[in-house]
Amino acid sequence: MLKSVEFGEISAKTTTDDRNMSFDFKSDYFSGMFSKLPDLKKDNLELPVVEQYYPINLKDGISLMKLTDHQSSILSYKMSGLGNVFLFSTLFDSDYSDLHLNTLFVPMMYKISFWGKHSMSSNYSPSQKVIPLTINVKEVHGLELVCLEDSTFKDYSFITIKDRLYVKVENAELPAGNYSVMEDGVVVDGFSVNNDRTESSLDFYTIDELKSLESDELTIVQASDKDFLTTLNDAVTNKELWKLFLLISITLLVIEMILLRFWEGKM
Repeated sequence: MLKSVEFGEISAKTTTDDRNMSFDFKSDYFSGMFSKLPDLKKDNLELPVVEQYYPINLKDGISLMKLTDHQSSILSYKMSGLGNVFLFSTLFDSDYSDLHLNTLFVPMMYKISFWGKHSMSSNYSPSQKVIPLTINVKEVHGLELVCLEDSTFKDYSFITIKDRLYVKVENAELPAGNYSVMEDGVVVDGFSVNNDRTESSLDFYTIDELKSLESDELTIVQASDKDFLTTLNDAVTNKELWKLFLLISITLLVIEMILLRFWEGKM
């Protein structure tokens, strides 16, 4: 498969003691993954460790992550057809690397899923009126747009602009959901529509504001010397009062003994 896309040549498995990784953080692949571009010399960023890998001699591929000393790519990609081919030259196995356990792994896989079709977004908001597609067709009569969550939505049309195909929303907003573009019953493209984050209120109460709202139905849980889970458990379960009951019982017993002696003395 790699030969068919002219990715590069892979050599035999190699063991390395190189623990220094370098990343092309300026690549679009890492765009949005960090609030700011990390500085590996200053920022305390936990990088993955690779112990075994398969060296690859990239032909047209672009390296995104590599071993610094050996300059061997660990993650690289290449555009092919309507999509991208991504290649990890190590395995997601603890004997090879801890990449799958690293905090970078999930956002990296997330970005790969979005880069399935190069330079084309696959996620839109309901207010989007014209959505570009990646397929190239000359006839739009056999196409159908299907919303998996709302099969009743039909207020759309397919248009072509400079030989590119688009979905045009006519008089309504696209319902949130996953859409498939069908051609003669076969899925040929797709995209998702998500509601804007601004629809969810991100306001929050301060501790002082919460205290002003505190009542029998609202308990403020604020950990101090205990960990949060212990504090929360104490708040939602019955408090342990056995020590208090034991103290009261002993006190009452002592009082009873004193009263009995006093009563016997009177007799």
